[in-house]
Amino acid sequence: MITLYLGSDKTSALEPFEWEIPGIQGSGISPFSVPYGLTIDRDRNSKSVKTIRFEYPSNGPQPPPEEKERELVSGLSIWMSKHVPRITRVVFDPPVFQSGLIAMAGRMESTAETITPTSKRFSHIMIARILKAWSDMIVTAID
Repeated sequence: MITLYLGSDKTSALEPFEWEIPGIQGSGISPFSVPYGLTIDRDRNSKSVKTIRFEYPSNGPQPPPEEKERELVSGLSIWMSKHVPRITRVVFDPPVFQSGLIAMAGRMESTAETITPTSKRFSHIMIARILKAWSDMIVTAID
């Protein structure tokens, strides 16, 4: 397993925000729902990405209880914490290389528009954007 730490200077530009009244009122993702790190589990034979776990500021010493989401994107299992709507891990089946990681992230972001409540939708968008923006670093780390 390999751990990467995400700097807030890099993730802040990726945070989702929706305007309810353009330029006046809107809503954004909670700072506690922006991961500060991720742990990558790779397939030993092919050096591709199998699982990515996300670390959040308020996780504490134990990972939060989680449950599997319904499959929105074929080949991608998403696990969310039970009590706070944020993604705790994503599992790729089959494992993916960089192009597959970017493609899955794109599909994940496009299907996020159908998700309610807003906090859950924002978590999907945030993770999809991180996977896209950090795909080269994720793949380099497992090589």
